[in-house]
Amino acid sequence: MNARHLILLAGVAGCAASMSGPRTDVQSTFRETAAATIVGTSSGRSVQATADIENVGGSQQSIAWGVDCGGSGALTLNVYRFNGDTRTLVWTSAALKRVLGCPTRLVQLSLEPGEHAQPQFAIAVSSILGDSLPAGTYALGVIARTTPALDAEVPAGTLSLTDTLVVPPGTDLDGTWTGSAKGLSFSLTLKWTADSVSGTGSYTAADTNSFGCGGGTLRGSGTLKYVAQRTQDRFQGAMLVSGGWSPPFGGVLLDQRTIAGSFMSIDAGACYLTLTRQ
Repeated sequence: MNARHLILLAGVAGCAASMSGPRTDVQSTFRETAAATIVGTSSGRSVQATADIENVGGSQQSIAWGVDCGGSGALTLNVYRFNGDTRTLVWTSAALKRVLGCPTRLVQLSLEPGEHAQPQFAIAVSSILGDSLPAGTYALGVIARTTPALDAEVPAGTLSLTDTLVVPPGTDLDGTWTGSAKGLSFSLTLKWTADSVSGTGSYTAADTNSFGCGGGTLRGSGTLKYVAQRTQDRFQGAMLVSGGWSPPFGGVLLDQRTIAGSFMSIDAGACYLTLTRQ
C-alpha cells in the first residue's frame, strides 16, 4: 500500500499501513507537517489534530477548505494501533456520519511565501475509543481536505488515549498553576475540593497578544478570579479577568500536574490553554 495516497478501506480494522514524513507537494508549492495533542473541555478529553501548511513557492498562493457545523471537513484523522513496526488502522474520521442539514463554512486564505495555514479537527477521545478500543498509545495521521488537493497522509505523532478517571477526588491539587499561549500568560493559585475549583491570580499580555475568544484585546497585566464546578476529572466555570473579559473556562485533568483547558466563545469555538502545576 502506498502511504503517500489516500487509504481506502472496506473495513477500518485490520488494514496495516505506514505513514510518510513531512512532504512538499502540489508543484512544490506547499510543505505540510501535522501534529495532534490532547485538549480538554468540560465534557472531557479530546484529540485536536492540526495540519501546518506552508507556502514554500515564490509567489502568493490561495488555499481553501470547508468546515461544517460539527467542526468536520478540514481534515481526515486516522488512528493506528502499534504491532511491532506495523501500524494497523483502527479508527478514521472519514467513517463519521454527516449531520443532515449541517451547513459548511468555506475558509479561504491567500498565503504569501513563508506564511502558514492551519486547518484543524477535534474529536472526543470517547468517540475514538468507543466500546471496542482499549485505552493505550496510538499513532495518528492526518489528510488535509484542501483546494488545491493535498491528498497524502502526514504523520501527527503518538498520543496516550484514555477516557477513564485519572485523578480521583481527594488528590492534593492545591497550588499555583501557570500557562501561556499566543502572547497571553496566566498564573492561578487554585483550591480544589471534590466538587469545586476556585482561586485567584494574574495575567500578563504581550503587545503581540493574539489569543482568541475575546482575550486578544488584553495588554499589560491584571488580575484573575476563577470559580468552577468539578465532576471527577472535569470542571467548568467562569474566569473573571480585569480589563472587561469574563469568558467561560473549563477543562480536564490529564494528570496531577497538567490541565488541558479551554476558553469558549460563541463565534470562535474553543481557545485552548494548558496549565501546569508548579
